[in-house]
Amino acid sequence: MGGGLVRSFFEVDLAVASSASISDVFNTADYAWGSVQAPAALTNTALTFEVSLDGTNFSPLTDAAGLDVAAITLTVDECFTLPPELFNYRFARLKLDGNEAAARTFKLLMKG
Repeated sequence: MGGGLVRSFFEVDLAVASSASISDVFNTADYAWGSVQAPAALTNTALTFEVSLDGTNFSPLTDAAGLDVAAITLTVDECFTLPPELFNYRFARLKLDGNEAAARTFKLLMKG
């Protein structure tokens, strides 16, 4: 047989600095879906997403009614799927509902 579908994978750590609530930026170009694993410790458990076309100017990821898309309540070490709407934008980042007491690292996996 052979000639199967070939998919690209991208894995990276997304850092949230101590006393910050925003993760590193990640580029969604060339990918269609993804997932994230939360770190083993968290100060805040509510997570939303911010998106950008240029990687500089970010806005909350909202639906047509202005509500957050995929507001997630996290537990430590939990894995969750990125919302499909995220991939309509070139750049994205995670946003926690408050500043973290220590530096945190989220694991990101995207597939094309």
